[in-house]
Amino acid sequence: MGDDEFEKAKQLQGATNRVIAKIRDNGAEFLLEELTTGLTFVQLAHDSQRRGQSEAALRQKEAAIKAYQTALKFLPETTPTPPQMSAIEDNLAKLESQLKALDVD
Repeated sequence: MGDDEFEKAKQLQGATNRVIAKIRDNGAEFLLEELTTGLTFVQLAHDSQRRGQSEAALRQKEAAIKAYQTALKFLPETTPTPPQMSAIEDNLAKLESQLKALDVD
């Protein structure tokens, strides 16, 4: 392999590493957005329940559960930074707690 080919290979490896890092970062951002969506749905379910709209509350609770399950499913495939991981863990705990507190069946 000549010097020119070696340099091109190094550049390609660097570009590949940057793409992989971006994908990992996007994965963590996706989880944070999914958990935020889940927290929004659980709040909507609580509000619907208070207004006596049990069907709406049930649909919203199901959407919140799906967001929670999606986050758990994709978490092992991401590599969040320590601050992202802390936020993900906090939001997972909040969402789980709020889902348990919801009395919608």
